[in-house]
Amino acid sequence: MRRASHITQFYKKPEITEMFGGSVKPTLTFGLHMGWTIEGAIGSEVKTDACYLSPHLQSSYKIEKLCEHYD
Repeated sequence: MRRASHITQFYKKPEITEMFGGSVKPTLTFGLHMGWTIEGAIGSEVKTDACYLSPHLQSSYKIEKLCEHYD
């Protein structure tokens, strides 16, 4: 992802470096879980986002955060 030229150009724009500084780097994380979830819509008529609820999902979220912490 850091080698993609169109993404790198975006992070080098003056508006972005002014807002976040020159040391901003794109990162990508994801979590994978196995189990059940309930999907629901949250938002308004203008914008709607999906929300997922499950104890299995919460476990995978906590593991992902631990991986970020311990690198």
